[in-house]
Amino acid sequence: MLWLQPTITSEQGQDRCGSGGRFFRVTAPVMKVAVNPYDEVPYNNCAILHTHPNRLAVMASLLGMKPAPVKRCRVLELGCGDGSNLIPMAYAFPESRFFGVDLAGRPISKGEGMIKELGLQNIALQQMDILDFPKDAGEFDYIITYGIYSWVPDSVRDKILEISKANLAPQGVAFVSYNTYPGWRIRQMIREMMQYHVTSCAEPLRKIQQAQALAQFLCQSADQETSIGRLLAEEMREVLKRPEAGIYHDDLASINEPVYFYQFAAHAAKHGLQFLAETQFTTRQDVSATPEMAETLSRLGADIVKREQYLDFLECRRFRQTMLCHDRVPVDRDIDFEVLKSAKYISLSRLECSQLELDSGKAVKFAGTRGASIWTAHPMAKAALQHLGENWPGAFTVEQLGSAAVERLSNAGLVLDSTWDSGGEDLCQLLLTAYGAGLVEALLEAPDFVLQVSDRPVSSPIARMQLRYGDMVSSLLHTTLEVSDPLAKKLVLLLDGTRDRSAIVEGLLPLIDSGEATVRIDNQPVTDRTAARCLMGDQLEEALRNIARIPLLIG
Repeated sequence: MLWLQPTITSEQGQDRCGSGGRFFRVTAPVMKVAVNPYDEVPYNNCAILHTHPNRLAVMASLLGMKPAPVKRCRVLELGCGDGSNLIPMAYAFPESRFFGVDLAGRPISKGEGMIKELGLQNIALQQMDILDFPKDAGEFDYIITYGIYSWVPDSVRDKILEISKANLAPQGVAFVSYNTYPGWRIRQMIREMMQYHVTSCAEPLRKIQQAQALAQFLCQSADQETSIGRLLAEEMREVLKRPEAGIYHDDLASINEPVYFYQFAAHAAKHGLQFLAETQFTTRQDVSATPEMAETLSRLGADIVKREQYLDFLECRRFRQTMLCHDRVPVDRDIDFEVLKSAKYISLSRLECSQLELDSGKAVKFAGTRGASIWTAHPMAKAALQHLGENWPGAFTVEQLGSAAVERLSNAGLVLDSTWDSGGEDLCQLLLTAYGAGLVEALLEAPDFVLQVSDRPVSSPIARMQLRYGDMVSSLLHTTLEVSDPLAKKLVLLLDGTRDRSAIVEGLLPLIDSGEATVRIDNQPVTDRTAARCLMGDQLEEALRNIARIPLLIG
């Protein structure tokens, strides 16, 4: 019974559906009442790391911009749902201001309830059609549009970019996610199959069930001896992993129109916006390509749009999370290392070997959350990444990380290689590569959490509130995780700062008494109340440490 193991869910992105129903009114031909699909089938909104102002500010700063500080900024989210992405931001940065709009009424009402419960004064949600968004709404430093662009008519796409231009501060950053070709051609095939299969279904739940049934049939029946059969089975397995709301709002949505990246860039340019970067930073040396392809990319020179398009061809990309800025803002694509030195870094990687020998000269692999990895044999690089990983989720500056790595080398009897730049440039380059590969997260403002468990622990009020609504919670790193185990869920809810260890265990016992949860020894359930109390007491400390490392503790 090791409750809440310290893991982070995989990056949201391709697996999250669009929000097409939120911003245009869908009216059935024989009905007079507007029907919104997000009121019919609510979507489980969540915190989206790549939309966070911290991520957007880092990327903009690396490319020469001067974005508003995260602690004092103005954020607009188009298609905010119930505010599950904005509310944790508003809680973390009380001096910033947040505004979210969404056409669906039920999510907005839910979000307003959560805001009231938390007592937040710096965030407002409003039910609104994006086409009615007022021109005089003011300026925003960060404008977020996640999962909408591909799921709405052309008029709404235009409005999204119109707002992203008209209401964006001079040094502001707009975020837009969308489905892209060529990769989405595969998903389009799957979508068309499912839409054909559910043609005769009227009820949303029936459509979802039939789509899942088709996916199951094709997954089991596809000829695994052929490449197309294996591809079909793999795609259908992915469909079966998706939540029901994801299938309904993405694969079965009335509109889902991917674009090529160059088409999106041209659309943005029409509205006076330019491509800044993807939120998942990449560098030319990160591209896994043949020498011929690398040479072709290098000949594209300063034409960033063409280069990105050819990368999409190479990777068969199907989803983008793009940052835009005003077209007159100078963008310097030579990375500013001073920004790297001012940031703090948190590990998102794991070491894929049982032991790390700093002096072995053997390359080791550090793997990230997105499947990317770094191999390195350099002792300093090994020591730095090892320190980050072992101290996760602690945040470190370049200077702190360099000192810690040197200390590790010294303890191992090694001397820093004279070819390694002691001023931090080499370490910055390592962290830049790791950042591009998704092995570290770079932050200009480190989140406020504690790793040492106090006598009377306090979990995040956001997490406690979310667990009263469901199983998904936002960590203090703005990642999302599922807490479905009844004991783990109750444990987080009990951590309000009023209970010591004994009171926490007593608060958990009713779950054992009622049969809602069980504790086990050697895989056998413990039915005796006294024995269950002792067992939970023995394992409580490790469970609390796990909660701290997610991280979910503020005191």
